[in-house]
Amino acid sequence: MDRRASRAASNRRNRQQLGVEELPLRDTRSLTEVKADVLEDREDVVSLQQLAKQTSEDSFARTQRMLKMTEETRQVAVATAEQLENQTGQLEKMDKDMNDIQVLVERSEKTVDKMIRPWYARVPGRGKLSKKDKEDKTKKNRKQKGSIEEIVDEEPKEQPTTSELTEAGENVEEMRDDLLGDMPSDGGGIRDQKPPRPRAKPRRTGPNAELLDELDKAEEEQENQLSEMGSMLRDLKGIASGMNQELEKQEGLIDGLDQSADATTERIELNNTKLKRII
Repeated sequence: MDRRASRAASNRRNRQQLGVEELPLRDTRSLTEVKADVLEDREDVVSLQQLAKQTSEDSFARTQRMLKMTEETRQVAVATAEQLENQTGQLEKMDKDMNDIQVLVERSEKTVDKMIRPWYARVPGRGKLSKKDKEDKTKKNRKQKGSIEEIVDEEPKEQPTTSELTEAGENVEEMRDDLLGDMPSDGGGIRDQKPPRPRAKPRRTGPNAELLDELDKAEEEQENQLSEMGSMLRDLKGIASGMNQELEKQEGLIDGLDQSADATTERIELNNTKLKRII
């Protein structure tokens, strides 16, 4: 016994010198304390499960709100694009009306010029312009600064409408998906490739299996919504590009109408001055 006691005391001193704590030989807690610790651990697990579920639901709700806002923005953009197209049509109609006004002004100029010519210039065969002079005068009148013909000649090609751009973008996306879906990965010839079957997820077991399945389902729905939102944002980008082109076209039409109106006003004032001299 003395040898065992001395050996145990020596081992304790060695552990203390090495800094090694002496471990208890057995759990000294009571059964009540152990049960309390187990219940506390279970409550922590349940709390974490509820927190994960609540976080997933909040994220899903935010994604739904973002998707709804994107859809509303898209509807507003489509309505605005339609209004811009209608405005472009009205400006083109005004451009045509201005062209008709210039034709009438040109006729009135010819009539006034005939009235102010002297009597001997109206004798048959006298005072007539040669064919070349008539062509030069016609070209000069048509190529006046601000005339519609000049603006139209310098106008770029007709720009596609917003709806055409959106349809073209969707067609390109469909064609690309079809082509890439039919191409094999080994670089060989084109072959019919069936869409891959969704992989079956392994069935979970355990106390948290139901919660994990619900979280996976919510995550999948959220990914689908984000994909739909991305498609809407691409549509918005195409609509914005079409609206920009419509605005540039309208700007060119407005500038042409402004210049044509100034030129027509000057010609009308000149005709009025000539008529006053005759009177």
